[in-house]
Formats: sequence, structure tokens, C-alpha cells
Amino acid sequence: MIINKRNILLKLLIFILIWNLNNLAFANQTEYTATLIAVGDVLMHKPLIKAGYNNGTYDYDNFFRSVKETLKTGDWTIANLEGPITKDPNLFHGYPKFYMPYQIIKSLKNCGFNILNFANNHTLDQNEKGVLETLSIVKDHNIFIVGSAKNEKNSKKINIIKKNNISIAFLGYTYSSNQYIPKDKYLLNIIDTNKIISDIKRAKKLNADIVTINLHFGEEYKTIPNKFQKRLVKKLAEAGADIILGTHPHVIQPYAIIKSKINNKDHLCFVAYSLGNFISNQRDENTDCGVILSITLKKSLKNNITKILQIKSIPTWVHKFKQKGKFDYSILEISEILKSNNFPKNLKFYLSEIKQNLEIMDQKCNYILNKDF
Repeated sequence: MIINKRNILLKLLIFILIWNLNNLAFANQTEYTATLIAVGDVLMHKPLIKAGYNNGTYDYDNFFRSVKETLKTGDWTIANLEGPITKDPNLFHGYPKFYMPYQIIKSLKNCGFNILNFANNHTLDQNEKGVLETLSIVKDHNIFIVGSAKNEKNSKKINIIKKNNISIAFLGYTYSSNQYIPKDKYLLNIIDTNKIISDIKRAKKLNADIVTINLHFGEEYKTIPNKFQKRLVKKLAEAGADIILGTHPHVIQPYAIIKSKINNKDHLCFVAYSLGNFISNQRDENTDCGVILSITLKKSLKNNITKILQIKSIPTWVHKFKQKGKFDYSILEISEILKSNNFPKNLKFYLSEIKQNLEIMDQKCNYILNKDF
């Protein structure tokens, strides 16, 4: 009995020693890193809604199975939710007025998403009722949502999420709405340059290390950003935005690094003009592809500076195939497709070009980021 007590005491002392050593190491740590993962549009067209149906239930986990582990590497993982959500299966609807199954939120949560942008042209597809139902469902799944709020008070809140001692403020805005511009402006954040600049400044005052802005803008199916996109991101970069994530064109658009001076200090802003489609039924050229964008951040406590350490693009393709008499979908990493013998040569050639273009953009951005810092 005495020996057992001694063993328990010894184990307890070892545990306390290890715990103290770990805390000491954490206290002495001077640098921290964390990763932001961002993807483009989540569009639940009618065929995708049907694909998840089986024996009276809906489940969309299979859509994301092949990219789940990649998505889970993010400390923050964000997507653009392109339309409202409902629990009523009788109301499920695809394009042009989306009302998507709430089970898609469960599946997004299961593969690592903890933030959703809900400022886009489909937000009000089902009017205020759809917005409020979506906000409630997303909240119930412990996912942050930006770009829309249920009341004026909530709309004024800046969402700042801290991971591994690095804090990011997330903001979201859209060019317009397909339905109407609500009188209650808190339901949908419309792009207003002065308002966004004001929000950036508020986020900085709240000690956000990084300000990330989701912008739903640009021309659909255009692979090059337009003048409005370029002018807007330049103004926001000069106001202090650190990362700008674009959606809406449904195709991948280029990246850019915008240099400016803020308080006489050099400032770099990374811009992804459009991340393309993450999941959808669109099959035209370039619309069946997207990118999982991984941004590694590094914070130094010596000078209290947080910077982008590395940009890495993982290009994806939405595989549409027939299974058990109906269409199904799976998001695949293009690098894995190129290794496989199960896909035709013409598809591989098309996808390899997309992969090469993203690799070139990564190299250019990483060169500038490391050179200038």
C-alpha cells in the first residue's frame, strides 16, 4: 500500500514538473505561427442537393472527404457561403434563388471550417427570413459568420479570432444583391469604401494583428480582375488591410502584393482577387476549379510584428461522376489527379495548366514577401 502511494506521488511530481517546463517554454517563446486556409464559393445547385440524399436523410461529407485533412491544417478555415440555409427539406432550392440544406453546414464544420463569409449577391435569395435562419443555424454549429448580422448591434461587432497568440479580424462585403438592397443594412454588408476603411481602423484599434477582408466582387467568369477590383483593393491596402480574399467570378483570378506606407512604415497586403468555386455544379471551363489557399502567419513578440510567412496554393477540381444511378461529387486536389491513371489525358493537360499558373503566382508572392520583410 505504501509503495502504491509512493508511486502515485512520484507520478504526480513528474506531471507537475513536465507541466511547469511546458509553461516555461511557452512563456519564453518569442515567435508564433498559425495558418489561415481560405476557399471560394460554396454553391449548392439542385443536382448537388440531390446527391446528398439517401433514405430520407441528407449528408454531404463525401464532397469533402479527399480534401478534409488539408482543410484541417488551418487554424482559421473560411469559405464563401453563397446562399441561405434552411432545415425544411420542402424548401430546399438551387439556382437562381438558393435555399440550401442545413446539412451542408454540418459537413463544412466536420472538415474544419470555423468561419463563413455570408456577404454575397445570394444572401437575400429568401429575404430576411432566410438570412435570420442561416445566421441561427451557423451559430448553432459554432461557426463564425461575417458580412451579415441579425441586428444593428451585432453588425457593429468586429469578429476577431485568436489562434496561437495571433489575432485576425474578419470582415465581409459584397458588390450588391440579386434581390434587393435591404433597408436594414445590417442584413447585408454592401461594399462602401469609406465604411470598410472605417472598419479596418476599428479592427486595428482593437489590436487585431491581421485584418482579412472578404470581397464578393468582380465580373463572373472573367479570369482577370477589372478596374473596380484593382482600385478598391489598392485603397483598402493603403488603409491597412493585410489580406483580401475575393469571390464571385466563379473562376480563379490572379494574386497580387500591394505595397504601401502606413505611419511611415512599409506595409504589404496580399490579395487573391478570386478563389474560384470550391463546390458547385458549374462545368464550364475554369468554373469546375478552385483553390485551397494556405497562408502561414508569423508573429514576433520582440517587435510585435505579424507578417505573412508563406503563401501556398492547393488547386482543386470538382469531380462529377455517376454512382448508384445518380450523380455525385467530390472535391479533389489536382496534384492527386495528375498522379492517377483514372483520368483522361485532356483533363490532366487542362488541370496541369491551372496548377502551373498557381505555382508561378505562389513563387512571385513569396519572393516579394520574403524580400521586403
